[in-house]
Parts: sequence; structure tokens; C-alpha cells
Amino acid sequence: MKKEYLITSTQLGLQFALTICLFGAAGYFVDKKFAFYPIFTIFFLFLGFAAALYLVIKEADKKGKKND
Repeated sequence: MKKEYLITSTQLGLQFALTICLFGAAGYFVDKKFAFYPIFTIFFLFLGFAAALYLVIKEADKKGKKND
């Protein structure tokens, strides 16, 4: 396995995880502020998952086209 592939895979995995965590944290803080726990936390987690999936697919597509 090439080192470049390992670095790219690690980058995409971290980007995916951190995006979900940041959206989840934002939802948690909104919930604490307005006392709606866990409505916004769940909503922001789903939103973060969708955003993370979009970003990872977009980045993987860009890397795939670069290697062709």
C-alpha cells in the first residue's frame, strides 16, 4: 500500500469523524441554551452525518479523478 493512500484514508476518516462531532457539539450547546434536550443534538448529529458524508464523497471523487 502506498503511503499516499494511507494518508488520504486517514484524512478522510478524521474529517468524517470531526464533522459529526462538531455538529453534535453544536446541537448539544443549542439544546443547553434553549432546554430542548435532545432534539437539537439528534438533529445536528444527522445533519453532521449528511454533511460529513457529502464532504468525504466529494473529496474521494476529486482524489479519484486526480489519479486517473
